[in-house]
Amino acid sequence: MSRRCAMAALVALLLYGSLWVLAEVPRSPSPVQIEFFYTEGCTICYRVSTEILPLLNAQYGGLYALTRYDIDVDTNYLRLAAYQDALAIDEHATSVLIVNGTRTFSDWESIRTTFLDYVGQLISGAIEAPIVAGPAPEAMSLTTLERRLRNFTIAGVALAGLVDGINPCAISTLVFFISMLSVMKVTGRRLMLAGALFCLTSFVTYIAIGMGIFRLLYLFTAFHLLQRGLEWFMIAALLVLGLLSIRDALRFRSSGRAADVTLKLPRRVSERIHALIRSGMSSRHILWASVATAFLVTVLESVCTGQVYLPTLVLLLDSGKSVGLVMSYLLLYNTLFILPLVIALVLAYQGTRTERFVHWSRENVVPSKLALAALFFALAALIAII
Repeated sequence: MSRRCAMAALVALLLYGSLWVLAEVPRSPSPVQIEFFYTEGCTICYRVSTEILPLLNAQYGGLYALTRYDIDVDTNYLRLAAYQDALAIDEHATSVLIVNGTRTFSDWESIRTTFLDYVGQLISGAIEAPIVAGPAPEAMSLTTLERRLRNFTIAGVALAGLVDGINPCAISTLVFFISMLSVMKVTGRRLMLAGALFCLTSFVTYIAIGMGIFRLLYLFTAFHLLQRGLEWFMIAALLVLGLLSIRDALRFRSSGRAADVTLKLPRRVSERIHALIRSGMSSRHILWASVATAFLVTVLESVCTGQVYLPTLVLLLDSGKSVGLVMSYLLLYNTLFILPLVIALVLAYQGTRTERFVHWSRENVVPSKLALAALFFALAALIAII
């Protein structure tokens, strides 16, 4: 009996020792390390999260390690950007899966068709891909970051701002403002000060409008179906606006009558703007009146100029840029938007007569309408692609 007890105790001791040894042996890391870079509001990111990753977990749960990186966080964006430089990943990709630091999947088709198979082959040992440590955030210098800003998005925003600035809606208000300064005999230093305050107030007001609209649009990112609905509505609206702009150009070239133009400020809004400018320019305190007039006129004018502004904001939302970058794009857009107004002010200061502005505005209708049409179609394509 005592021998049996001794044997049982020995077996128990051996088992305990074996378990202790096994516990002390470090577990080897997973042979598959996956990094998922995403941003809120990104359609592909949403599909990866709701379609691909659940399948990955169902098939290979516990056999891989997944790390998520929200690229709205600066350090995560730097990490992705360093990967993009090292692995030649598309700079515009906002949803990227990187396996073992070497294999990348950055478009929906490759993610949908090959990602799961590749992970399965790694886990089964059919192929080998040793884990390579990812780049440190420091690998992405500020100089490279600044270079990244000079991509198609920033060029598109700059072009949109400039085209919006020569929009007949904005030009007609500009010409009326200059003519009222002339009628009221505002010249010299007072002309420059009143005009500068008008331009600055328009600039600040339009930025504030853009920030408000962007904040509202950003709320849609929490509701994927609503966001997709907004995108498709915007694409359809842009196509219609593009066709109407072409029709306006053809009609105006044929008749030369503003009444034949469809996309313009509503008559009542236009009359209200003119009344505000007349009232402001006739004020004894013309400098303060310029500020108040510019604010009200810019708000009313946005009914028309918003045809370009709103789609541009939707494009920025879809591009997955951080809020800080979006603000810098808004500054660029609005700088180019008021550029024609600033140029007109300088010309008026140098003595250019109102008749020349009126003539130029009429000559500008057809080219600006065609430029708007091209911009509308380009914005529709970009929103559909991103």
